[in-house]
Amino acid sequence: MTVIAVRPARRMTSLRMGTTRPLVSFALKLLRSKLVFDDWLPKTCRFGSFRCRWRWSSSRFSRVLLLAMAAKHDEALMREAIHQMREAGIVNKSGGPFGAVVAKNGEIVASAGNSVIKDLDPSAHAEVNAIRAACKKLGTWDLSGCVMYTSCECCPMCYATAYWAGIRNVFYAASWSDYNDLFSDEAINHDMQRPKDQREIKLTQILKCEACNVWDEFRELPDGARY
Repeated sequence: MTVIAVRPARRMTSLRMGTTRPLVSFALKLLRSKLVFDDWLPKTCRFGSFRCRWRWSSSRFSRVLLLAMAAKHDEALMREAIHQMREAGIVNKSGGPFGAVVAKNGEIVASAGNSVIKDLDPSAHAEVNAIRAACKKLGTWDLSGCVMYTSCECCPMCYATAYWAGIRNVFYAASWSDYNDLFSDEAINHDMQRPKDQREIKLTQILKCEACNVWDEFRELPDGARY
């Protein structure tokens, strides 16, 4: 594979050897590990103002170098999520130590920390806050093509929010087991797998017909909202 730098119309800072040397070193380490990479690569990749395009060739080193550059960029975005984590849980104490970033085309769209305590809102998790902010900034409820970076593995609510938003790629740092002694979602996961009549939250169904009538009306709308 050969990597071609494409300059945008406006001025772009060139990559100097001092900048690329860590990436080359990282790529060499990957090569020495004899990792085999499948043909998994997007068609374009953006690193700040530096845009890369590539075409397939016999050069495995080029492929590994590009993957190394992408990995470094992912780490930079994750560090912003961890920064939001520290701000929320330690500095501002606005909520638990959780942070998240929503990015598109390699650029941050929105970043946020947990604000459950500050906002008196149990749904104000970092991922939910970041997704809400990203939707407002982009003017859409559909975040397809966006990538989310979260300081910790998503809880069921945040995973569902990302799913409904169209996000299909999530990077996370800490696993549930890393902070299970402080925050745990195991009870929720287990509870949702139980039969409805055995769950912690009592579920009682009433006025089903009236609600279904509204669904019937909605089905007839030619411009009913679909998402």
